[in-house]
Amino acid sequence: MPIYYLDTSALLKRYRTERGTEILDNLFARKVPDEVMVTSYFTSLEVEAVFARALKGRLLNREAYRVLIGRFLDDLGQRLIAQPVSSVVVSDSIDMVRRYALKAADAIHLTTASRVRQAAAMETIFVTSDKELLSAARDERLESLDPQDPGAVQYLRQLRGES
Repeated sequence: MPIYYLDTSALLKRYRTERGTEILDNLFARKVPDEVMVTSYFTSLEVEAVFARALKGRLLNREAYRVLIGRFLDDLGQRLIAQPVSSVVVSDSIDMVRRYALKAADAIHLTTASRVRQAAAMETIFVTSDKELLSAARDERLESLDPQDPGAVQYLRQLRGES
């Protein structure tokens, strides 16, 4: 079974309903013991920022904010393995920025996913809905899963040997 690296654009679909949410629901609900889900510690900052801005903009009330943060922290503690943002990750991310003109956060995600793949020597699926990041991931020869893609359900089944 593969390792799934989830960037923030994908992971947020778990906590708010939008196109692609059903893929994240499936990924988490039907997780088998051999599957591993990974993200960067940087994701914590991005998720918190999205929720805090939604609270400030009154898209969330305090109770909804508390529930969403709690759910995310539960996933981070039990279902996701968070990788550190080290000086090596930052240095390699600078190379990714230069190569693909990515945003800083996207470069951190792509670098971290690449490093996970190298360390684990296993198939690593980069899960993101960011089009620029998907393109860069393909150039880096990372398999990718776009939760918003119409074929995502079938691809996830294929990855799990269900088709």
